[in-house]
Amino acid sequence: MKFIPGMRSVSSFAALLAGALVAIMVAAACSPGPAPAPAATNAPAAQPVATVTSTPSVTAATQQPAAATVNYAPQATVTTAPAPAPTSTAAPSPTPVPAPTATARPPTAVPTATPTGSQSLTISNLTHSNASVAVGIRVVWINRDAAAHTVTHGTPDKPGSEFNSNSLSTGDGFSHVFGTVGTFDYFCEFHPTMAGRIVVGGGASAPTATLVPSTATPVPSTATPVPSTATPVPPTATPVPASPNVTANIIYFSFQPPNLTVSAGATVTWTNQDGTSHTVTHGTSPNAGGAFGSAPLSPGASFPFKFSASGAFQYFCAIHTDMLGTVTVTP
Repeated sequence: MKFIPGMRSVSSFAALLAGALVAIMVAAACSPGPAPAPAATNAPAAQPVATVTSTPSVTAATQQPAAATVNYAPQATVTTAPAPAPTSTAAPSPTPVPAPTATARPPTAVPTATPTGSQSLTISNLTHSNASVAVGIRVVWINRDAAAHTVTHGTPDKPGSEFNSNSLSTGDGFSHVFGTVGTFDYFCEFHPTMAGRIVVGGGASAPTATLVPSTATPVPSTATPVPSTATPVPPTATPVPASPNVTANIIYFSFQPPNLTVSAGATVTWTNQDGTSHTVTHGTSPNAGGAFGSAPLSPGASFPFKFSASGAFQYFCAIHTDMLGTVTVTP
């Protein structure tokens, strides 16, 4: 083959140009690229690096050198995943503890006592008093005026029959036990303008307790009873006889105690602790029996009597016939 003049120089120039281009491409491939920006939560897919093929265009008459091809390798994309935000875990709420429920207990039964006692009313300044009492209470009137008065049931135009003191001198007294519920007017027969009223009520009844049966199951005892080997010893104590001398009081228009039990041969002594005179008269009021009886006992005076025979002896005050008592004599 015949070479065209100047062709060698052209080929050499093309070879040099290709070598320089290859060196530039290698240097570009080895230099570090820019630092990749941190990727967002959803990192995009790696962008493919374009393959650059550089083909020098050299025209030769008979020969064309092959163009050098440089392929850039795809650069790895570094994805920085953001740190997950700390999740706030709600602290568990404490389980509420129910408040203890108070167990209702049934009311405790209160024993109802029979009303006892007395209430004193003073007659003074030509005036009678009003009072409210329970059933069974003894009302005592004492005359503190200089004039005589009466305590008479009812009104001046319509006297009643429930009670009547008759004439009460200064210092004298009168009592009456109100056994029924109601309103009782009273007045003075000597001074009809003196009027009073006694209201007798039944009183409040105590609440009745409801018994709650027990739900506990009784546990039988497993202990074996051991029979006693001791020989019973009969009692050798000798009963002490009652005191042969017994005292009683007359106070608040009543005998205290109203019922006595003594042995035969005992002596009972009554002492008047009231502010007015009284008697101790055997019998059923208002009828005297005759077994024993005292004269009118002034305040502070006493009356003794020895009971020799057994039996029940009722007695009363001959001046205030609603004052009653009993002495029971045992053999």
